[in-house]
Amino acid sequence: MSASSKSYRIGTGAGFAADRLDPAVDLAREAELDVMVLECLGERTVAFGHRDRMTDPARGYNPHLERRMAALLPPCRDAGTFIVTNMGAANPRAAAERTIEIARKLGLGGLKVACIEGDDVANLVAPNQPFMDEPGTIADIDMPIVGMNAYLGADAILPALAANADVVIGGRLVDVRCAAHPPLWLEW
Repeated sequence: MSASSKSYRIGTGAGFAADRLDPAVDLAREAELDVMVLECLGERTVAFGHRDRMTDPARGYNPHLERRMAALLPPCRDAGTFIVTNMGAANPRAAAERTIEIARKLGLGGLKVACIEGDDVANLVAPNQPFMDEPGTIADIDMPIVGMNAYLGADAILPALAANADVVIGGRLVDVRCAAHPPLWLEW
């Protein structure tokens, strides 16, 4: 049977930053998913992430990450379900490191956690960059840029999936449900 004809189950365990957790846990335990997607990042939540990272460089990820991972890692591991999420917000590396700490505390040794970085492009945009919708440039704001995020596409997610990561954490990612589908892996 080819990969494209195999049934593949994708479930959404979160559709926004503070979505309910109990339905996600039920889904992880009972739905026999191949992948659980936690779609938790919007423009406002990534801005909050940048604010939090400025206050504490170890923060900047979704504040619900710890509770969500502690509840979902065990049933997802038991079911062979991997997790793909943008809960890394403005600090995917710290989110991945925290997820590893949680996994160790739960006794889930050998869990592979992939971190996707590169969505914060603030250092790539010149101060004389004109705005798209109004006159002026970034320099005209006369305030420091704390973060400027661009969507990363499926090509950023697929190497982590191809490496059999159990958890893939990024910041500003394209809708991860699309990238979590195996036929894309074959094309990649």
